[in-house]
Amino acid sequence: MYSKANNYLVRYDFFKFIAIFVMILDHLGAYFFTDVEFLRVVGRLAAPLFLFLVGYSGSARFSKEILIYAILLQIFHIYDSEWQDFRFNILFMILLLRYLNNFVKLASFANFWVIYIFAIFYSVLVGFIFEYGLFGLLFALLGVFVKANIPKARLYLASGAVCLLYAVYEAILFEFSNEMIFLLLLLLSVLAISIVNISYFEKSCLQSRVIKLAAKYALLIYFYHKIAFMALT
Repeated sequence: MYSKANNYLVRYDFFKFIAIFVMILDHLGAYFFTDVEFLRVVGRLAAPLFLFLVGYSGSARFSKEILIYAILLQIFHIYDSEWQDFRFNILFMILLLRYLNNFVKLASFANFWVIYIFAIFYSVLVGFIFEYGLFGLLFALLGVFVKANIPKARLYLASGAVCLLYAVYEAILFEFSNEMIFLLLLLLSVLAISIVNISYFEKSCLQSRVIKLAAKYALLIYFYHKIAFMALT
């Protein structure tokens, strides 16, 4: 029998493992198999999962390790892109969301929709400065509210709306074919339902050594595989 704390870690690690897996598929499509739309479509799940987990973890702790890797990755990205499409990478976004967790904890969950309306306006402001800035706070708030046991009707509505907006934005950005748009909507529908029902992911079969190790070293996996892929292309 697993404790609540242990069940939380099982869920957290499992979702982080899925995020890592689809992230690598996405980057394979971005750097090596640029004509394979499927990889980029599946990869659209990575950022929402990582950002959701920032809110779900509730951590407001400042991480020097994340900051160091964020700066190093930004330097590599600037060198690789020659300042084109400059935005702060997702690690900076995660640090910002961790900082905002301090304020979200102080907010009244009775003001569920007020907080989300504020998040939409805030997201527009940071959307062009940070990677995934348009949706970072929205997905992180989903994590906060899921953990706070907000009524599921509200969660389904919020999760569905955020995932739909994200699907439309990504479909336009990547100019996916109709078949890939359908797949994207299907995958994000599964994601929307899964994050609301994350409490069901408690079985011991999800607690494998591979999942635990991948989750533990997620930051290193992200940084080193991204640098390696940049160097090889």
